[in-house]
Amino acid sequence: MSIKFLIFSIVEIDTILNSTSFDVKIKCFLKCLAENGEMVINGRVVEEQLLKLVELMSTGDNTQLMSDFKTVDECTKIQGMDECDTVALVFQCGQEKDPILVKNSMKIVELNDSAGQSPLQPAIGQCITDYPCVMTRSGRQIFLTNGAFVDGFVLDICGKRYILGTAHITYRKAASWCCQFGLKLVSLETFEEFECIASSSLGGRVRPIKLWTSASRKGTQENGFRWCTSKAPFNVSMWKWNSLNGFPDHSIMTMYIQNIPDGTSYFNVDLESEPICLPLCEEPPL
Repeated sequence: MSIKFLIFSIVEIDTILNSTSFDVKIKCFLKCLAENGEMVINGRVVEEQLLKLVELMSTGDNTQLMSDFKTVDECTKIQGMDECDTVALVFQCGQEKDPILVKNSMKIVELNDSAGQSPLQPAIGQCITDYPCVMTRSGRQIFLTNGAFVDGFVLDICGKRYILGTAHITYRKAASWCCQFGLKLVSLETFEEFECIASSSLGGRVRPIKLWTSASRKGTQENGFRWCTSKAPFNVSMWKWNSLNGFPDHSIMTMYIQNIPDGTSYFNVDLESEPICLPLCEEPPL
């Protein structure tokens, strides 16, 4: 029997699903329910799990999928007074923005509980999220005003602004480094952006250059791939890949920029446990 039916009746559950105001008991019930569905771990709402849930429920409507991604992205940023309050506020936000998404999510969690295992089991190519991410006032000003600093520089490429680091560091350190500017590791939604970056001077850096990207969300060709920071889908066949690896079946993915015009730039899947590359950061897509 599902855990929630030990506490609430069917009528009470329907009331919860149609409400946006909750008392303390309901707030903590929602937290318990979310933990049961592995959407909350140690009191923290796990955005990655919710995004996987959205993809699991996708019916092939890309417009709706992007709308659902936006709802998750906006709602999971909310912080309450405590863990129960935070989960309730996230739930409330979802109810207001997309009640059908919330109701379908609840059904998945119920099936999960009755089946004894989660439908959201970890997948190959999960995004890496366990790194500190703190924007600083000085860092943000550097990006906005094209200011000078020690370990990187601002680049304007094809009408878009980036920050390129000058130190070779690990993925987590690179992602955290971008955060100080209010930025994320680069994701490339179009081949044109890739070509712009590959053909730019990149601040006069000596090539070849190995750059971090935001990496892939999923790692199976059947289910497709998505950029971790923009959540936008991409088709593996539209990019040039390192022939040794073929496609991103791991969450570590780099961009290898070779000499121009004779060298061919490509994406690479790093199978090493701790490769180091230069961080390329951009404003997170809306």
